[in-house]
Amino acid sequence: MPIHYVEGDLLDNEHSANAFALAANPEGVMNTQLAVQFRGRYPRLYETYRDACADDPPRFQLGDALLWQGSGVSVFKLGVYVNPYLTLADNDTIAQAFHEMRRLADEYSIERIAMPPVAGGIGNLNWNHARASLEAAFRDFAGELFVYMKQKAPERDLEAIQASIEENRGQQRNQRSDRGDHSSRSRRSSNRSSNRRSDRGESRSEGRSEGRSEGRSEGRSEGRSEERGEQARSEQTRSESSGDSSNRRRRRSRRGRGRGNKSDQNEKQPTQTAQPAGDGSPGRSSDSGSKDSGGDQRRSRRNRRGRGRRSGGRPKNNNEGGNNSGGSSGGGGSGGQQSDG
Repeated sequence: MPIHYVEGDLLDNEHSANAFALAANPEGVMNTQLAVQFRGRYPRLYETYRDACADDPPRFQLGDALLWQGSGVSVFKLGVYVNPYLTLADNDTIAQAFHEMRRLADEYSIERIAMPPVAGGIGNLNWNHARASLEAAFRDFAGELFVYMKQKAPERDLEAIQASIEENRGQQRNQRSDRGDHSSRSRRSSNRSSNRRSDRGESRSEGRSEGRSEGRSEGRSEGRSEERGEQARSEQTRSESSGDSSNRRRRRSRRGRGRGNKSDQNEKQPTQTAQPAGDGSPGRSSDSGSKDSGGDQRRSRRNRRGRGRRSGGRPKNNNEGGNNSGGSSGGGGSGGQQSDG
């Protein structure tokens, strides 16, 4: 029988197979553990499979078999899953995929094929139906088919997985450290900028406070100087007003004194005068002498009043009038003497 059920690592290829067979879905997604390993080893395989699913119309569908040939190795993609969630197709579709793989193997002269239990499902619950379809398709196959029922992960894969895990951790640590350095640098720069801003703000506040204090001091000094000027002006106006009032008082006092002197002089002057006769005859009567002297007195009083009003001072006594009055009085005296005689 050309079908062999073995245990081991499929990727290790212990039986020197020149082709591999994998289960696939028509959406171009390789998400199983074994498919991810093949995708990492053969990137071109994934590209070809994805392009075949994306074509319009698609070149890969349920029940089809896609053959990819690389350098010294070939891979069959069997359409037995309906979607990437590992939903199996019906048994007829699975049998169709196995017959299509047999046809391509005969066409390309592929003699040794290695594969996992394709279409066995989760826990190989559907493996009995899938096995019957596989044996029916490869009943008289000229080559050999190796089915790896139990996968054994060799130590090298575990070491590689552990190395990749450590590498990823190291990269994450480096990224974190880089982020921490970047964040610390950004914090330092932000602190520096904030310090600069605070310094600028302090300098501005100091300048403003100095300007305000200077403005206030200048305003106060100006206000004080203005107050002093106003006080000086008010004192000057007060002194001027007091000087005017004192001058007015002086003028009034002078006017009062002049009037008093005039009244005194009028009281001192005699009421009757007599003039002697020029020819040795007895003098004129006292009535005529008093009339003449009264006219002279009126004239002198008028003159004195006018002078007092002009000068604003005290009126002066008229000596000439006194002499004349004395003379007249003397004459009157003589005349009186004569009249008495």
